Amino acid sequence: MKALALHACVLWVLVLGTLPIQADEISELKEELQRLRDEYQRKLNELDQRLSDLEDPKDAGELKVLQAHEAKEALPPAKPGFAFEGYFRSGFGVSNSGQSAQAFKAPGADAKYRLGNEVDTYMETTFRQEIPALPDQRFYIQTRLAYSIPENGAAVDSTFSVREVFAEAQGVIDDQPDMAFWAGQRFYDRYDVHINDYYYLDMSGFGGGITGIDMGVGELWLALLGGTIDQLNSDGSVRSGDTVAKRSLDLRWKGIPAPKGEIMLWVSPSFIDGETTKEGVSVEDSGGAAFGLIHESRDEQEAWWNRFVLQYGFGPSSNFKSELIPDEVNEENPERQTRTKDSWRFRVLNHNQWQGESWGLMSLLLWEERDFGAQVDSGSRWLSAGIRPVWFLSRNASIALEAGLDHTDQDGGPRGELYKITLAPQISPGPLVDSRPVLRFFITYAAWTDEFEGQIAPDVYPEDQQGFSVGTQVEAWW
Repeated sequence: MKALALHACVLWVLVLGTLPIQADEISELKEELQRLRDEYQRKLNELDQRLSDLEDPKDAGELKVLQAHEAKEALPPAKPGFAFEGYFRSGFGVSNSGQSAQAFKAPGADAKYRLGNEVDTYMETTFRQEIPALPDQRFYIQTRLAYSIPENGAAVDSTFSVREVFAEAQGVIDDQPDMAFWAGQRFYDRYDVHINDYYYLDMSGFGGGITGIDMGVGELWLALLGGTIDQLNSDGSVRSGDTVAKRSLDLRWKGIPAPKGEIMLWVSPSFIDGETTKEGVSVEDSGGAAFGLIHESRDEQEAWWNRFVLQYGFGPSSNFKSELIPDEVNEENPERQTRTKDSWRFRVLNHNQWQGESWGLMSLLLWEERDFGAQVDSGSRWLSAGIRPVWFLSRNASIALEAGLDHTDQDGGPRGELYKITLAPQISPGPLVDSRPVLRFFITYAAWTDEFEGQIAPDVYPEDQQGFSVGTQVEAWW
């Protein structure tokens, strides 16, 4: 109303300022002003009546139809919600003998320090499509395909694998806005150490579950997982052996406040049915459970973070994974044949990452002890310590130095150490430890004790206790 009045006053001033003023022109302006006033009042009456009708309970059905129509109009288009993500690594190395480089990995260790020590090509391509939904909801579908060449420069077949095909829905319960439902095959809340590509908790596989259930203190995640027939291990290497049917219930209580950080508590009972694999390995019916605690701390600016991990599992749960690959039959000594139901594993580790203005750092300290469940010579122990400092010479240039030690001790088997050190000049987009893509040239030297002779890079160093390689590599994620 005020705007119309002001408009009328402006018109009136303009009229008064126009000479000569005609009487019929003044009359027309007055009529136009009155018409605008009538139109404005009519619009107000219509809005008042509409509001009254919507507030009337007898018109609740009409209100719901109107709300549904408005919600449909508010749905975002699907096309802008598409995302393409991925990861790859590839390179080539040459040993001091002139042969293609072979990775240095200690027998009995589940991982190796990776800088300048990866001889494969591995790639993941991830496709995610956001589905139109209400503003407070999220629906999306995701697929992940992987491709692996185990040894660059060798006559080996490449492997293709479908690693993820799942859908997730979030925000469908009003008082639980962060709760999400999912079903399909997926990477499920994995935890790993980057410098040796070691996934110490990886329950990825087929299944379904609920995440983000508000508990007042922290949140609850739960999932039912049925293993996987994925052809690749957690780190992308090609797996050997047949899996057996394993069913696991995964429960995680995350975000529990703790001194200097927060805690996640984890428990996972699992069961397997007796069967014989294609390779002739017989597995008995058995059940087990795994338990874990992860304490995570980080500073407010996230310039550093640290994770301390405790894990214990027995029976089919002792590998902390959704699938189980039984060991091969030991025909020479049946007493050393592993028995899944009697196996157990204990692990403690600490890993972290630091980021300074002109430097960065990643480190790991790990101890693991396990028993394979055989009658004799059934135990093994693994100690691992590694560090990777990075010095930034400019925004794009850096030098990385990685040093690692793996000590393994296997009952009835070898006992010794592997030492490995790598120097790698690098180029990356920014002065950050995890800035990718990174292009690097590397020089790697490794040495091991005499009991490991012929068991570390045996194709290149069958009778040696040390090795040397140089090469290039690219690693990227986006």
